[in-house]
Amino acid sequence: MKRALVEKYMVVVLFILVLVTFSFAERDSKKLDKLYTTASKVYKEFTIAFQFEKADSPASVKN
Repeated sequence: MKRALVEKYMVVVLFILVLVTFSFAERDSKKLDKLYTTASKVYKEFTIAFQFEKADSPASVKN
């Protein structure tokens, strides 16, 4: 009887550890998604600005 009770407690503890681990993983995943989205937006804005700057440069003007 005692062994069955210990096994039940171990199952409960392991289940709680899994829940905590997945909650941390989900939180970190959201952080990375936000970081990736922000970096992607900055890269797009930079390339657009670089294209406009390149178009306005004197080397691109034909005489």
